[in-house]
Amino acid sequence: RNFPSHVMMKLAVFAALWVFLCYVDGKMVGTQAAGPPPEAPLPDDPVHAEDEESKDKTRKGFEGEVWAEKFPSVTGRKYDLVPLPGGLSNVNYKIAVNGSTFVMRIPGDAGTGNYQKIHKINRGYEHQCAVRAHELKLSPELVDYLPEHAAMLSQFVEGDPLTEDTIHDPIMLAHIVETLRQFHSDVKLTIPEGTEPFTPLERARNYLNVGRAMDNKEVVPDWIDELIAVAEDTQALLDKVLKNYTALHCDLIPSNFLWSVPDKEDYEGVDRLWLLDFEYCNWGDYRWDFANIAEMNSFDGEEMFNLIAHYVDYDHDRVNYHVEMSLLFLMRPLYSLSEGLWGLVQQEVSPVPWTPGLGGEHIQSFKEYGMHYLKKFNTDVAAQAHTDSLAIIKAFVAGEPLPEELVGRMEEEEGVTELSEEALAFLAEEEAAAAASAKWLKETEEENKAKAKKAAEDEERRKQMVKESDDIIAQVLRDEENERRKDAGEEVLTEGDPWPFAPYEDDDTPEEGEDGGAGEQKAEQDGWYGDAEQDMKEF
Repeated sequence: RNFPSHVMMKLAVFAALWVFLCYVDGKMVGTQAAGPPPEAPLPDDPVHAEDEESKDKTRKGFEGEVWAEKFPSVTGRKYDLVPLPGGLSNVNYKIAVNGSTFVMRIPGDAGTGNYQKIHKINRGYEHQCAVRAHELKLSPELVDYLPEHAAMLSQFVEGDPLTEDTIHDPIMLAHIVETLRQFHSDVKLTIPEGTEPFTPLERARNYLNVGRAMDNKEVVPDWIDELIAVAEDTQALLDKVLKNYTALHCDLIPSNFLWSVPDKEDYEGVDRLWLLDFEYCNWGDYRWDFANIAEMNSFDGEEMFNLIAHYVDYDHDRVNYHVEMSLLFLMRPLYSLSEGLWGLVQQEVSPVPWTPGLGGEHIQSFKEYGMHYLKKFNTDVAAQAHTDSLAIIKAFVAGEPLPEELVGRMEEEEGVTELSEEALAFLAEEEAAAAASAKWLKETEEENKAKAKKAAEDEERRKQMVKESDDIIAQVLRDEENERRKDAGEEVLTEGDPWPFAPYEDDDTPEEGEDGGAGEQKAEQDGWYGDAEQDMKEF
């Protein structure tokens, strides 16, 4: 009350300016280009199901304009932003900036880190897989990465996502397997010491604990414990066999494959199958990706066999297909268990709405999706193929002969015999192309060797001709010099005498303008050389 009004006005303006600067500073802190990400800190408080008000608040955190300004490739530039449909865990936008088009991925928790804790997502693995996969030309480029928010800006690639129909095409399956084989062999993750390899059972246990910690105690039914017990027995047997550790994708649904037929020279202008979305990437036995794609896409026995056969180049001598098939039959239900619990938990925590059509038109929510896969787990473990596979793997682990009756039944019922005609035709084409390529390389190598040999011979002939030419020139010059010496009454040169003409001696270089006749001698010598060359041409 005692302050003059103009002083109060200045204080108000200063306070407003201070608030604005804090806002700008908070908005810009942490923005960086793609680089090795630190693990984002996770909240320590228990996970609670979000009420509708909280979900609505999180949804507002997905506003594209707010996020676009955080990326260095977008900040301060004009851009067009369009939401992309789909996505069960994240929100995606297509963003055009200065003639370039990107995909902006905002995580399901709007960057709070809670989502990372719930789903046990390793952002370090995700970043490593995305960067390395692009280097291998398996995935579009990761342009910007905000590790503190787990937000990404990737290059947009025109193409068609695979569908529940196209992923079953035998030729497309061969492309998928080749992509996975390269991913498994060439993407090397930095694994912290003491890290246990991934299993879907461990992820299922995590969802069980998350669900039981929620305020809504009905999220995870009590009978789930019985499924976990069955899965633990299966996992204990699998642990004795699964030792081939690689990077894993762990989310091989159809929409995470993109078939691209580019109309310009980007990425070499060739047809390509892109691998997308590395959020659930992990580290473990490569077969877990087989089990994942087989279970998530309901592969039958023939498709499972084709999957294995393509991956190992149909090598009967190296691979026991009955063992490999049995492993897949045991591994697949564990993915159903993990996926089922994911759906139950996601129903409570996801601010992202359900995408109709995933898993079937009859599924209308995350909870229905989860229950679908839990029922699938029960169906899988009750199947005869599962029982037979348990017996086959137990015999294999014990070093005993595989039960002939079970092996015969697997061949009869599950198609563990030969590749399909389409797959065999594809392999034949691939082998023919490889043979033609090898033949061309061999012919090219032989042709290059012949060229190199001819070039060496030509060079040797050239050197010989130069030597002969030099000898002839030297002899002509020697003869002329001897003629001169005879006329002058001087001693003539013999074959062993050195050539007497040198313009200067190293220790007796005349001063400028005082060459002691050496210049005249050199000019005379150059003239002799010219005459000798003319004589050589005539010769």
